[in-house]
Amino acid sequence: RLEEHLTTLFNSAAGSKHYLKLSDLPGVLTKAGVPLMVGAAQELLAVEATPLVDRTLFLRIYQDHCSRAGLIQPEHKRMREIFEALQEEDGMLSEESFINALHWHEVLMSLAGGPTTAFEIANVALQHIEKVGCVSLDMEAWLNDFSARAVSREPSTRKGSKMLQHGNVSSVRVNDGIFLAAARVFHERIARGLFAALRKLNLVTTVTDMVPKTSMIQMLEEIGHVAALQEDVNAFLHKLGIQDQQEDMAFHEVHAFVLHYTLRDGVTELMNSDVEAIFEEFDLNRSGVLDAWEIGPVIRSLGYRPTQYRVYDFAEELGITEATQFDRAELARILAKYGKISMQAVCKAFMSRKGKTFKASNLNDLLYLAGCDADLQDITKLEAKCGGREADIDFLQFKVLELAHRRNIQRSMRINHGFTGSELQKHKDRFTHGDPHQSGTITQKALREILATLFPDTGFDKQRNVRIAQMVKESDLDGNGVFDYDEYILLMKKITQEMDRDMLIKALRLKNDLGYTADEVKQFRDLFKICDEDMSGDIDVDELIVIFSTLIPIDLEAKAELRQRFTDVDDGDGNLDFWEFLQFMHKIHKDNWRSINSC
Repeated sequence: RLEEHLTTLFNSAAGSKHYLKLSDLPGVLTKAGVPLMVGAAQELLAVEATPLVDRTLFLRIYQDHCSRAGLIQPEHKRMREIFEALQEEDGMLSEESFINALHWHEVLMSLAGGPTTAFEIANVALQHIEKVGCVSLDMEAWLNDFSARAVSREPSTRKGSKMLQHGNVSSVRVNDGIFLAAARVFHERIARGLFAALRKLNLVTTVTDMVPKTSMIQMLEEIGHVAALQEDVNAFLHKLGIQDQQEDMAFHEVHAFVLHYTLRDGVTELMNSDVEAIFEEFDLNRSGVLDAWEIGPVIRSLGYRPTQYRVYDFAEELGITEATQFDRAELARILAKYGKISMQAVCKAFMSRKGKTFKASNLNDLLYLAGCDADLQDITKLEAKCGGREADIDFLQFKVLELAHRRNIQRSMRINHGFTGSELQKHKDRFTHGDPHQSGTITQKALREILATLFPDTGFDKQRNVRIAQMVKESDLDGNGVFDYDEYILLMKKITQEMDRDMLIKALRLKNDLGYTADEVKQFRDLFKICDEDMSGDIDVDELIVIFSTLIPIDLEAKAELRQRFTDVDDGDGNLDFWEFLQFMHKIHKDNWRSINSC
């Protein structure tokens, strides 16, 4: 019956000629119930050698596209790999695995409608199965179900959970055909979201409009790739075969570019080579993986100077635990993600400005917002590149300057034992202070005084003290009990990385020690950021009161109580870091201060 139906469609379209033009085939396939994904028609035209299609060829092409739900070949391959990685022994997916399999890159999720996209698509598919035992590729029917809010179950509110709260999560099994159909619907929503983004930027009014190639940066920033640079865009366009002399791009080319760029997190071959060098530097035991605690030193090796809290916040955002390990490919994606997150606050700052520009004199603050650090000499050079302190710079110009600054920092670190020029100078000054007779060495006593100044909390941690003592012993290469400058600098590098490791692991453990879930800690991090937008990792008592004012009414008596509680936990520096804040909140909840648990 299917063959008869398809033959009727073919004859109706072909008429007396008994063949179709290849260019007419996508429309006929849509009538046959297989609407093609954006780019599939162009792929079909490129693959088939003949411009004319007879009935036999039409049936073969129909069968091929039906078997992959109208997806282009690379996406069909990717979906098959996802399915096969999650399928169970019977070759099927559970509801939970089905939803997990539809959790794609956050930018694609956003284009498709938001963070609940995967759940909504999976749920509509499951409802179709429950009603009629199958699903179709009728895009309008799917989209009508979404718009009619046909999703009856609710996704879990716990961050990272793809489980269904209601119903038996193993009650429905999903085969590969249903999964491919859901993936095809997902891509339909992505394409519509991308078109809406282009239209918002006044780049298109219809899908047949050509898009200026020069607008790709603007488009990427609009959909969430705020760290995109022109050199990266050019590399991806070249990879896709978009010629340098080509001025405009068709919608299917823009769509292919967005998919290609997003699924690789904007990581170019050049960036991969940089990651490879960094990986080799840190993979000292040649295990092929790096440990979670190494993420801070790795990020700093790219020229960033993040606070320990910024590194911790990023680790929590990724769901990293102390047992997490990552290989080269995962490291590339992690670093790309960090670059994107580090630029989000800067992008927000630029977008909030009239004219969307800053004066070059603001570069120091903007670099700090992006997690970088710069001395006066660095800033002076960057301002000169802009044309002076009073020159206006836009967001794209800032990204170029930020990258140039980090590359300069990287070069400096390669010749300065892993330190920036200003950091190395500070270590030199401490060494000189500990060597009053200019002997070129410092004693263990002088070294202990330097370490006590740099790491005042070390004395309260017996295990850390033991590890540092061992590092001190190992750094005395000639065993004479004194340290020359090279031995001293090597030790400073080791101890700095040890502090990074210690801080991150303890911070990741703290939520478990206090009995908090990852989602609860995320809520605390969001609260903390209300008054810590620059990610310095510290708030004072007045900022603490501001945070609490977003939760409960705060009168004079409540302010006084908060100030007293703040004093009780403050270590004397007048600030709470995030981990002290977390312990503070734990005590507040334990005491149910002013009935805060009901908020």
